[in-house]
Amino acid sequence: MKKSGILRLIEPERQRTRLQPKDIP
Repeated sequence: MKKSGILRLIEPERQRTRLQPKDIP
């Protein structure tokens, strides 16, 4: 699994929702 690909999807969302890494599966 390419973690970098997943990070690209959750990174922008994390900044928008300001969620902590532990909150994102």
